[in-house]
Amino acid sequence: MTTEDLALKLRRPVGTIRNWRMRGYGPCGFKAGNTVLYRREVVDEWIAEQEKAEADRRASA
Repeated sequence: MTTEDLALKLRRPVGTIRNWRMRGYGPCGFKAGNTVLYRREVVDEWIAEQEKAEADRRASA
């Protein structure tokens, strides 16, 4: 999945995804030549982690 694909999936601007990558946030990607790619399994796992963290925050509030 490309950065653009990830941006569409997460409904975030491409610039946000790039910013996250530079800051070490978001799903782990890798470079193939000049293109950053993300494995779908890694993206889905990261989303699940975000959902769990949000549920934990709400439960402790």
